[in-house]
Amino acid sequence: MLLFCCIRELDDLVILNHFLRKVLINLMRKASFNTAC
Repeated sequence: MLLFCCIRELDDLVILNHFLRKVLINLMRKASFNTAC
């Protein structure tokens, strides 16, 4: 049961990291687009 909880938290962390990475990439893209224009 404890192992399952740990795996779930790890999974949530992975999802969160993936989401943050997407947001960061979008922000960088917007920033580079703004500086290019």
